[in-house]
Amino acid sequence: MRMAIEYSKLDDEENADLVIEKLKNDYGDFPKKAQNFWKLGQFYRLDKDMYDKAAQLYGYAADNCTKDDDETMFCRIELVKYYIRTGDLAKGDEQYNKLVTEFAENQWLASSICFIGDTYLRAGEIDLASLLYNKVAATWPDDPQTIFAKAGLAKVAAQLGNDSEVSQIIDGIIADYADNPDIADAIYGIGEHYWNMALSEYQEAYAATKGRGRLMSKNPGRNYYLKAQTVWEKSIRELPVSSNISMTYRMVAEACRSSGQFEKALQYYQAFIENWPDDEAAGHCQFMTCSLYQSLGAQGNISESEACKLLKGGYNDLVLNYPENPQVRTVQAWISNYEMKSKPDEVPQSLEEAVMLIEQYKQRRSKGAENE
Repeated sequence: MRMAIEYSKLDDEENADLVIEKLKNDYGDFPKKAQNFWKLGQFYRLDKDMYDKAAQLYGYAADNCTKDDDETMFCRIELVKYYIRTGDLAKGDEQYNKLVTEFAENQWLASSICFIGDTYLRAGEIDLASLLYNKVAATWPDDPQTIFAKAGLAKVAAQLGNDSEVSQIIDGIIADYADNPDIADAIYGIGEHYWNMALSEYQEAYAATKGRGRLMSKNPGRNYYLKAQTVWEKSIRELPVSSNISMTYRMVAEACRSSGQFEKALQYYQAFIENWPDDEAAGHCQFMTCSLYQSLGAQGNISESEACKLLKGGYNDLVLNYPENPQVRTVQAWISNYEMKSKPDEVPQSLEEAVMLIEQYKQRRSKGAENE
């Protein structure tokens, strides 16, 4: 399996295919056969964007590997999703029927059906998505995985513009599934659906201007960014700390930035960096704080000179703490140019000091306006 992946990374699909055929023919009873084909399918789908080939691998495992392995079921699920994404709903339904027949007793079937519902929803098949969510809720009312059916129905309500119903469902999830270990993921997914709606609105507006972004209406998608933010902030306030808490903080920051709330975005990026400095996204968050200084300067919330000082401090932190960040070389050039024009002791030494300087500047500007 690894050899096939290495050949494919070198774009040598001919030899990769030879290895795959050998796996099929020479390792018929290999106990991890389904797992290997699942991983191969994931590689071709996620790393190579070769969806048809991934589907072939999933199909082989789903039809030929033991039904006792969860990975065999996962392959069948990916086949259902593949046909939904490609618009072949008849074949998707055929694969779905095989899934619920072959894996009727599998412990993950309920949540798997919900995730298929998510795929229908993303494909615009709202009625089919709703049908699956309601089926899970009715068939497995006491199963903890039903939380994803409830979350799915909230996404349907969001798609239909019924925001009050979304809020009611979220409140119900928090009340009824307080001890469910998946509660944070379920609520996060609702916010993510709003986020994806925002991206879709932005992309539609961009396409309507034929790629000339400056002609777009002001801040397309903003309303949905705000709704995503509301869901995620509720999660932060009301749910126990979970494994996705860092991602939730980062996405609130992204939603605030995308909706024009630059100062609030700065606070969330700062919280992320302070709490999870070793996270792989910390370098991105550090760079985004610098971008926000520029935006605050452009808006007039801080002066151009203070924006430059804040940028210098933020960029220094980026170079020092995240040298592998892809923006570092550009940032170093900016720092060198800046140091030729300013005094080093004017540069803030931390993000906390940078935020404080912004507040001080706003207070000075406010007092200046009062004295005019």
